[in-house]
Amino acid sequence: IHNRTDPSKKSLPRVFEVIDRHLADYQKVIFHCFSYSPDILDKIIEKKGFVSFSLNILRKKKDIIESLKRCPLANLLLETDSPYMRIGDKKSTPLDIGKVYSYVSYIKEIDQEVIEKEVYSNAKKVFSLEGIKKF
Repeated sequence: IHNRTDPSKKSLPRVFEVIDRHLADYQKVIFHCFSYSPDILDKIIEKKGFVSFSLNILRKKKDIIESLKRCPLANLLLETDSPYMRIGDKKSTPLDIGKVYSYVSYIKEIDQEVIEKEVYSNAKKVFSLEGIKKF
């Protein structure tokens, strides 16, 4: 789900309504480039959805950081949203993923290797890649 274009968050109830009409849970739903408050995160987690944080965490907005802290590892995905996500005046690249992992590790006070393993496991689940070996 890509819903970043609605800064007022007014479309979010409609997004949930549409998903709920078609799915019993959110086990195959990713909320891309998550930028919402913990109460929105809670609804997604309750339905077993995945939340993907991006380079936007480096902007250190309170709601996003609180959601990141609260997000269980079992529901966490990470991304750059490159090249669309900019931090300051710099363009991003997929290579910036290291910045995302490093900051998540810092915020959650969890070793980065643990974060990497969990995110990899979650990606395999949500994309049905369970038989795929890590290269």
